[in-house]
Amino acid sequence: MNSAANKHSREKLKSVAETQLNQLDRVLANQKELLIVLHNNPDPDALAGGLALSYLVKERYNIRSTIAYDGMIGRAENQALVREIKIPLKKIRYIRFAAYERIALLDTQPGVGNNSLPDNVDYHIQERRHGAFGRTLTLNVPVDADQAEAIFERGELTLIIPKAESIRPKVIKVKSKQE
Repeated sequence: MNSAANKHSREKLKSVAETQLNQLDRVLANQKELLIVLHNNPDPDALAGGLALSYLVKERYNIRSTIAYDGMIGRAENQALVREIKIPLKKIRYIRFAAYERIALLDTQPGVGNNSLPDNVDYHIQERRHGAFGRTLTLNVPVDADQAEAIFERGELTLIIPKAESIRPKVIKVKSKQE
């Protein structure tokens, strides 16, 4: 990627971050408590994300937070992460939702069954939005767009984009003249 493209990417990322912080500023203004709900059986990105959000709201807004989850933290390396970094977690069954002025869903979405937030409890912040998503890729070789495939499975998008026939290696038969 050239330096102009890198600069554009950095500027776009900075703009997105500023927009998200402005949204947090509005939602968390004058609040004192935040409940951070992770997905069931949280993995390292959910655990670290919960800790990072907890730190951010403490430092930026002076808000106390609780990180809640359901299920279990089963893998030894995930347990070690929680233990060594001292991530303060609370099982969601011990949460009194009315005690929290704001609730954030982190690394989860409502209505997909991977978190234990009761249906009658509203949330105010959602890290991942659902709905339409778009991404543009620039490839440096000609492709056969008619044969391209996009497969979305278990939250992962796989693109299969074959190179155009015109740039594929050619097999040339060598003829031998026997004397």
